[in-house]
Amino acid sequence: MATLADTLIYRELLVQEEPHPIRAAEDAAQVQKRIGELIEQGDPSEAEQEYVALLGALMIGWEEGRHEVPELTVPEILRALLEDNGLRQADLVGTVFSTKGIVSEVLSGKRSVTYDHVVKLADFFHLSPAVFFPNG
Repeated sequence: MATLADTLIYRELLVQEEPHPIRAAEDAAQVQKRIGELIEQGDPSEAEQEYVALLGALMIGWEEGRHEVPELTVPEILRALLEDNGLRQADLVGTVFSTKGIVSEVLSGKRSVTYDHVVKLADFFHLSPAVFFPNG
């Protein structure tokens, strides 16, 4: 803070609305509302900018902490990659899998991928092999 006045304003903001970790959606909504109010008032003081930055950090912590990445199976990952890349099962025959039947069995979950399959899939889709390992 540049001045004593800014420091005092910042302290007053902290006292009026004591920031704390966000643990519920209602808290997040209140913090977001307060950020909006401070931004919309226009020409915020340095103290208000600092306070908004603090509230923003709390929102980031909330957002990062509440979204879990779902664990996907190899067939789910493979189906998504095929769809996202506009490919068909047949596109994997010869380059990754030796037969159409193996591709079908892997996609249906009846057959696990081998280490060789993982290496070839990673190369084919330009991804880390870790993508195709459980909990990878």
